[in-house]
Amino acid sequence: MLEVKNLKVNYGQVVAVKKVDLHVAKGETVVLLGANGAGKSSTLLSIAGVSNKGEGEVEFLGSNITKLSPEKILSLGIATVPENRDIFPDLLVEENIVLGGYVNRKNSKIIKQTRNEVYDLFPILFERKNQVAGTLSGGEQQMLAIGRALMSTPKMLLLDEPSLGLAPTIVEKIYEHIAQLKKNSDLTILLVEQHAMKALSIADRVYFLRLGEIVSSGNASELKNTTDFKKIYFGEE
Repeated sequence: MLEVKNLKVNYGQVVAVKKVDLHVAKGETVVLLGANGAGKSSTLLSIAGVSNKGEGEVEFLGSNITKLSPEKILSLGIATVPENRDIFPDLLVEENIVLGGYVNRKNSKIIKQTRNEVYDLFPILFERKNQVAGTLSGGEQQMLAIGRALMSTPKMLLLDEPSLGLAPTIVEKIYEHIAQLKKNSDLTILLVEQHAMKALSIADRVYFLRLGEIVSSGNASELKNTTDFKKIYFGEE
């Protein structure tokens, strides 16, 4: 479904990603792991069209999307849940959710059906639908960000650090919801995470990034119990 070839991402003179190659098959959950500054988020945002690509190509469903805008990439079926969630804090929960379905705005039936599916996945959002989004807890805001992304009826979901800043019990709930989403749909997921063991518990495959390069990859269930994470993350012996 997704193929990234020789991706390089620059921020001015700073090279954040150095010729990364990866692929994601339909229905897979693939995780990018690595320490802060490894290039995980830059890779994800580049796929989404947000970060400028210095070099390389990104193909989605056989089409080259390298130079497309974030809006066009979203319309093709790739939705992103950003690291900072980027909800609209002054709008109601339901208003945030409905805005997520903008690409489907001409089909009220799809918007209604998808909204109901989001509420089924996150019942707390239904309870809070008339609440101002900025007053939600961190975990509820993360659920809202995921639910808003799902409103575009994506074929692929890009999740950037869904556990960031959340208490362990809330992280557990978020990952339960992601696992449920994976089980109940054919959605393809590319996940960026620092919380290695939690991410590996739901992933099919994993890529480890260090200093902008992929240093290891493989089957998540096999690597979960055999990988020296300290060495992979930090290059320590």
